[in-house]
Formats: sequence, C-alpha cells, structure tokens
Amino acid sequence: MLALGLALLGLTTTHACSQQGQAGYHCMYNSTSGDCVHCARCFFPDNCLSNNSCAAGTTGPTCEICSTGHYRLGSVCLPCPIAPWGAVFLGGVLISIVMATIVHGFTVSLATKVKQLGHFLQFLLLSLKMRLDWPSLIAQSLVFLPSVDLNSHTFIPECFFELPIRQFYLHWTTAVVPVLVVALLAHILDKFMKRKIGRARKEEERKLRWRCRGQVRRCAMTVFVLMFSPAAAMIIRAFACQYTLSTDVVLDHTDNIFLYDQQHTCSEMPFQIIQALSLLYLVLVVILLPLGLLFWILRLRKFNLLKQNLATQGWMYESYRRRFCVLEPVVMMRKVLSVLLTDLYPLQ
Repeated sequence: MLALGLALLGLTTTHACSQQGQAGYHCMYNSTSGDCVHCARCFFPDNCLSNNSCAAGTTGPTCEICSTGHYRLGSVCLPCPIAPWGAVFLGGVLISIVMATIVHGFTVSLATKVKQLGHFLQFLLLSLKMRLDWPSLIAQSLVFLPSVDLNSHTFIPECFFELPIRQFYLHWTTAVVPVLVVALLAHILDKFMKRKIGRARKEEERKLRWRCRGQVRRCAMTVFVLMFSPAAAMIIRAFACQYTLSTDVVLDHTDNIFLYDQQHTCSEMPFQIIQALSLLYLVLVVILLPLGLLFWILRLRKFNLLKQNLATQGWMYESYRRRFCVLEPVVMMRKVLSVLLTDLYPLQ
C-alpha cells in the first residue's frame, strides 16, 4: 500500500552525468577509465558538497550516514557529546513524574501535561528531520531531543561503544518491542485488578480499586501514546528501500539499497523479517488502532456516554473536553502523517 502510493508520485527519475561536480549530487565513476557513469541526488542534499565530497561529520556513498564520532539528530550529524543529554533530560522528567505521582497520584492533569510535553517535543524532532540546512546553533541547542525517541537512540550508543549490530536493527527493535511489552503488561495488570475488584465486599473498597485501575489504564495509555510516534517512524523507515521508494537517490542500481545506509541492502534476511513484521505492525497498530479509537470515542459521544463511562473508558479521552474528545487518536494519526512528510525524503 505504501509502495503503491509512492510509486504513483513518479519519483523514479534518474540523472546521467549532467550534475557532475555539483553540490547535492554524488557521481559513480568507471574504475578503469575514470569516466562518469551516472549521478544520484543525495538523500540528505546538504551533506553532499561539490566534487563528490561530504560535509563534515558525514560519510557513505551519498553522505547519508554520520561518520565515527558523530550521531544523527533529525537530518543533522552532530559531534558526539560528553554525555547522552537526551537520556539525562528523560531521567530528570521521569524523576519529576514519579515524585508528582507519589504526592498526588497519576492524575488526569499530570497525564495530560506529560502527553502535551511529549507531543510538543516529538513534533519538534520531526521538524528537525526535514532536509534543511539547519544552523548549527539551533541543532546544538536541541541536543536533548533524543529523549523523546524512547528507544536506544535516546542513549546515542554509537558515540560510546562499537555496536554489535546495525544501528537500524537496534533502533527498530528498541522502538517497536517495548510498545508490545507495555501493551501486554498493561493487559495482564488490568485483568489482575479486575479480579480484585470482583472480590471486594464493600462499596468503598470497590471504588478505591476502580480508582487504582483507572490510574493504571491512564498510565499505560500515556506511555503508549508517547511511544507510538518513535515506533511508527521506525516501522515506516523499514520500507525506505530503493525498490520501494525511488532509484533517484542511490548510486548502486543493482540491489535493493537501504536509503538511510547505502552500504547495506534491504535484501538481507534480517531486513526481510523486519519488513514483514513492520507491515503487520503498520496495518494493525499504526493504521487500524488510531482509527478504532476514533470510531469508539465518536460512538460514545454520539450516544452521550462519555461521562457515564468515564471511570471505565475515560483513559481514551479524559484529557480533553467533550468537544475535543477525539484529539488523542487524531494526534496519533497526525504524527504518522508528519513522519511521512519529514522523515521520508521523496515526499519533500
């Protein structure tokens, strides 16, 4: 479905050698004669300088990856910091949330503030992924943004030790698997608390346990909403291959090159497995789940059941007033659209 939509855009144009020596393009030369074979538009155009050279901190066939001692923040490669500031920032936020929860509980107000902060920072990070010549001062001032990736990139491990597997495999696994683990644990805990409510003998005890169950659901929904965008970005990125998107941004047309690291191919067995799992996740979680939430909330609003079901189903809409009760799934779908418009180059 994604491949068909992008194919209809007609993005498979190629360049001969008319762009030779120009910034934003890299060319392939015959190893024997030294003549130009063809040129390709760079996946990150600002990384490619004139005469087949790369900007500082970048490397690869079309300067699409960050060189040793650098890490990627959006579309920019920055020098490795002395500490993973994203993880430090995330740790400070988590400590604040835990302290507020201990004092007041995980209230609707706290959950709403956490989600709004996460939404703002994630949209800011998605904006930074646009292929622009970002001033270094802006990029350096946003070094805490990996905190909202909520995967291994939060700790920028490539800056501190040699990775045992490819970066994409690590980032994909740590973005997608925790979402499924959180959903499974939340389901198990919810069933456990449901049995405890059924065993309660007094009405006050039943109400207290329902309140605890509501906080658990609220916490699980908050975590899921914040982890949805990074997981969706990794799922969509799994299809960023030459045969899926465009042959215009690769030099090697003989294989199904991965656009974010053109030294590797999407034809490898581990990558094929990731693509198969990503397709399943894309349909069930990225597309159908937000649509299902949207439909269910609209149904509750239509029959004036929002207030009546607040204790049992309020975790889906309680952060917003009745008029805007559908904003939770709408924001999730907006993030998916933002990933398509910022993270995938051919759509720009």
